[in-house]
Amino acid sequence: MAVETRPVDTISKDNLFIGLPIVLFERLLPSGAYDVPRNLGVLDSAELAKAVEVAQFRNKTSGLSVLEREVVRLIEPTLTLGMFNFEPENMRLLLASKSFTEVTTSTVVVVDDEFTVPDDFTKFGALSNRAISTEPLTDLDPKTVTSEAVGTGDGVLGTTSGDFALDYPILVIGDITAFTVGVNNRLADLVAGAPGAGQIGVVVGAVATSGFIDFEGTGNGVVPAAAEAVVATYTPSFTFANLTDYTVDPFEGRLRILGGSGQGGEFKTRAGQTLIADYSYVQPTETQLKPFTQSSFEGRATIKQLTDVGVNFIWDVPVVSIRVNDDALSWNADDFATGALTMNLLADPSAPATPFGVWRHFPETPAAC
Repeated sequence: MAVETRPVDTISKDNLFIGLPIVLFERLLPSGAYDVPRNLGVLDSAELAKAVEVAQFRNKTSGLSVLEREVVRLIEPTLTLGMFNFEPENMRLLLASKSFTEVTTSTVVVVDDEFTVPDDFTKFGALSNRAISTEPLTDLDPKTVTSEAVGTGDGVLGTTSGDFALDYPILVIGDITAFTVGVNNRLADLVAGAPGAGQIGVVVGAVATSGFIDFEGTGNGVVPAAAEAVVATYTPSFTFANLTDYTVDPFEGRLRILGGSGQGGEFKTRAGQTLIADYSYVQPTETQLKPFTQSSFEGRATIKQLTDVGVNFIWDVPVVSIRVNDDALSWNADDFATGALTMNLLADPSAPATPFGVWRHFPETPAAC
């Protein structure tokens, strides 16, 4: 039998915790005001951790180190939350996004969207947007090629068409708006096709050799001398027709140049060339975030335990900071994913008597109920 009568505990069963709290967060705005309180949602877990460091006074006079005094010199309370709710405002906290932009449904007009021609006519290349609403495209043109380094002379190369060549085909000789050989402006000497004396011939049109350059022979002093750079600026003036020169996948926002079997786009472009497209697309309603551009969010919080069983509390914390943590966000094929938030509870310098707010504690069945 016990050495003395055991105490009868009639209190513990009415002072238990069960369930999870509700956490409201009010973000501190740049103006100094607070955003409206936001419920972070149904929680999967909640843990109040306390990082503590102590200062110790030890007496070693006797040869044995004994502890004679200990004081807490650091305390850092932290609330770690596991969340089910991935609404945009919560994702902003999880992804640490400085910006938060809500975009409503609309039709957006795009001008000069740059498109890179793939290296195979069977491949689609991507436009910048999906859900294209203009098929055919409003316009499609080759982009201006500025100061292309065509090649460098050696005093011999140039008499055979193709020794020097533009990277991309041109429709007419007027597409070339600047052409220099070394320090000399030779734009006026350009002709379409075979050159005459003192001229520079350029193959034009939708042919495989379009853009090939032929300098008239050395006797006319036209071939680029050693170390002379040939530089050209040009804007191909080809036009592109839907289903003849290109085809569009409007849902995915993709474009394919038609070629390889005598189709219209075969010799109007080359792999790697930049085309510019005009079109419209349907912008869906969405929220745009920029992940990991803000490491923390300051504000204040209210933590509430509102269960039917067990004690309740309401804790108004005057200063908190939600910061990036190193917990992974893992998608789960078998259950709902959860995300982890770390909320540091900071001391309020304006209230030295209650730096971490006031905890209001309620019995399981308050008298007012």
